[in-house]
Amino acid sequence: MNLWIYLLPALMDSVVAQTLFVNGIRLAKMGAADWLISGIWSIWSLPYVCCCLLVPRFMNENNAARFMLAACGLIVAQSIVFPFTTGAISIAALTIVNAIATSCFFPAFQVFMKTTGSRAEQSLAFSTALYTFAWSTGFALGPFVSGFILESGPSGWKLSYLLSGLVALASGAGIWRINRNGHPPAAPAPQTNAAAKAPSKKAPDLAWLGWVTALASLSVVATIRSLFPAMAEKEIGLPESRQGLVLFLISMAQALTGLAFYRSRTWMYRPSWILFFGIIGVLGAAGFAFSRSLGGLCVSAILSGSYIGSFFFYLVYHSLVHPTRSVRYVSMNEVVVGLTGFLAPASAGILSDFSRSYVYPFLIGAVLLAAMILFQVAVHIRRPLPR
Repeated sequence: MNLWIYLLPALMDSVVAQTLFVNGIRLAKMGAADWLISGIWSIWSLPYVCCCLLVPRFMNENNAARFMLAACGLIVAQSIVFPFTTGAISIAALTIVNAIATSCFFPAFQVFMKTTGSRAEQSLAFSTALYTFAWSTGFALGPFVSGFILESGPSGWKLSYLLSGLVALASGAGIWRINRNGHPPAAPAPQTNAAAKAPSKKAPDLAWLGWVTALASLSVVATIRSLFPAMAEKEIGLPESRQGLVLFLISMAQALTGLAFYRSRTWMYRPSWILFFGIIGVLGAAGFAFSRSLGGLCVSAILSGSYIGSFFFYLVYHSLVHPTRSVRYVSMNEVVVGLTGFLAPASAGILSDFSRSYVYPFLIGAVLLAAMILFQVAVHIRRPLPR
């Protein structure tokens, strides 16, 4: 059970990624402006931010499962209605419903994950790595599968939405089963593996630094995921399956990078590692600015995904490691994710429309990321992990 629970965020994030990808493709084929194509992510992110600010007021470790079940039910209902949408307004309205549902799911799951993992004597790094791997894999599979479904025929987009409903239904069934069977029993010994693998109690509280760095890191990945369908449809002419492949590589590299840290203890406090992954991220963003071949885009996707996988691990770890503020911190994580997801896609779309070029949104993102990485490294140098 302790491992199977990580299938839940994978399923739900595949629904989010699939829905936003299909929405972007549909708007591009309708001839919509770039600001609207990429802005569909902004339309999703704004209600997500607002709801993530409210959810912690009502959520706790005892009712987290009920929040997740409600989210799954709302996703199923939205997926049934989506095939009947015919214009941008109806697409935007149901995108908001999707955002409200997922804002109930992911903060609740992170609290649920920490509780279950601690009772099973899992280290925090292990839980964080599996969580990063799980939801990133879902984000990889959503566009990848949808790309082929969209090419299956004129009704492919309807089938994609219905598949999202089935996935959400399966996720809800899994939550119900886990909740019915109960959580693993608490560990009898006071010195658990989780405690043994935790960093020093004198380790600096760096959740705030994750939020500040996210302003650039998450803006870059949001720009890539939201603006790429417009660039692929209008400038490159990539088939939907190839577009799904590029987005698959971003999230799969992200997933495998996150999983690689499952035995980590101190890298997330080391400035040298943060600089290394930051350089990879800058190269990936610059690659999207200048690459127009499928091979170049795939390499850029792998670089970008590897960086963002390390950053998401960093963000979640520093939020969960605090002994008393983790509920508040993980909710703040979701707020930051939603905020960058709102501002970056809308700004990137407006900039590409204004400049009539897809180079500048990605290039500016690379420059901002480089500056923020240097700031992050400087903070770690000034606040090292005690020996």
